[in-house]
Amino acid sequence: MDEASTVAELGRRLGEVPPPEVPQHPYVAAWRAPTEDDIDAVHALMAAADTVDHPTWITPRDEVADTFDLPHIDHRRDSIIGVDAGGRVVALGSAFLHPSRAGALTVTLGGCVHPEVRGRGIGTAVLAWQRARGRQHIAEVLPSLDGTTAWTADLKVYAEESNAPHRRIAEAAGMVPER
Repeated sequence: MDEASTVAELGRRLGEVPPPEVPQHPYVAAWRAPTEDDIDAVHALMAAADTVDHPTWITPRDEVADTFDLPHIDHRRDSIIGVDAGGRVVALGSAFLHPSRAGALTVTLGGCVHPEVRGRGIGTAVLAWQRARGRQHIAEVLPSLDGTTAWTADLKVYAEESNAPHRRIAEAAGMVPER
């Protein structure tokens, strides 16, 4: 929805926005929202993914922990983790609406799947949840916006150019690369 529209036009383009459905995947024993007790497990997942996705840097643990203190992030609604039968966090997805409202609504979709279980459709399931939560963010905020202003609304996924599998998942979901 990157073309500027009035609030009413954005609402029409969004249409009915049901709540996101919990992903389903046979390898994932449970899906749930992360809590502060999961910071180390989420960081371990991200570190494992980082070593494959961009081996020159690892997401710091503090960066994961800080998201639990940000006022515009509600992990109970904005994030989901997938846990395998052994209790290991193997997937993470989030959809965070940027707090700025300067004519643009931007929802950042972030997450990862443990490299040991990639290629099984888990990332596709997570992205479907993220996109649904992102659309829900936009629908929830529309009534509070100035109806006379032109607005854009975007769901954005960041992927390294060298991370072809991540880009393929996003493109298969209808997302368009942008540099």
